[in-house]
Amino acid sequence: MRSVVRGNLNRGIFSAGKGEQVRLEFTTPEGTIGQYYETEEIAFQLLVSSSDDIDHFELVSGELPEFVQLLSDGLIFGEVPETIPENTIYEFTIRVIDVEERFADRTFNLDIRKVVSDIQWLTPEGNIGTLYLGQSAFNQVEAESTLV
Repeated sequence: MRSVVRGNLNRGIFSAGKGEQVRLEFTTPEGTIGQYYETEEIAFQLLVSSSDDIDHFELVSGELPEFVQLLSDGLIFGEVPETIPENTIYEFTIRVIDVEERFADRTFNLDIRKVVSDIQWLTPEGNIGTLYLGQSAFNQVEAESTLV
């Protein structure tokens, strides 16, 4: 039997009748859930506080990157490809729904970034030595890099 549920979606507190209050709200803060660079793995669990069991999570607006999935248990996962065309911030709204079909929404974003580096060789270009049969040598080449 389903009871009539009234409540304030922003606060996540609902009245289920007979003075009983139930709670369903995100504990994961609104906003960014991370900045991820090319080849990085993404694994982020959305957290909620609820008086009842959670049924599932779903995407209700916006978009996730094509290489990222939202599982029904609130896990956001994927892997940023080796190369992406440009830095992009994806904004989306996730809904959590409990077994009584009450729901709460929250907006998040993922910041997907290119890895850009400026490599400067410190070792001069050219021959680094001559090695004859039976000889051993230790040569080190050096470079420095700055992520941009």
